[in-house]
Amino acid sequence: MRQTYRVTTEGQRDTALRAVNERCLGFEVEVRDPKRTLDQNALLWALLTELSPKVKIQGKTLTPDQLKAVFMHALGREQQTLPTLDGQSWFSAGFRSSRMTRGEFSELIEFIHAYAAERGIEIGERV
Repeated sequence: MRQTYRVTTEGQRDTALRAVNERCLGFEVEVRDPKRTLDQNALLWALLTELSPKVKIQGKTLTPDQLKAVFMHALGREQQTLPTLDGQSWFSAGFRSSRMTRGEFSELIEFIHAYAAERGIEIGERV
């Protein structure tokens, strides 16, 4: 049986603890910070979309999705390198921001702002 509790009050914490105390030993408990918000995600994509045509890396302009992978890699987020189906080359995968916590997402957004500011890249009012 799987139960998930979103704990934002003392009463909800008590309910979750009661559920833990009622279980037989041998179960697992995961405690994690809340995931990123929809507003944070919208802000990230607005930033990436605006920065994409303004940023050149090794002379190339990257798509917003590629730029996201570059920024996440710069912050030390894990990635995987996988082979293509024909086995002739490799590609990177694993840059999933949906699994980031609110704090990690804030760090990513702040990093993007700092990157733009250090290079004199202006970010519009809507971002």
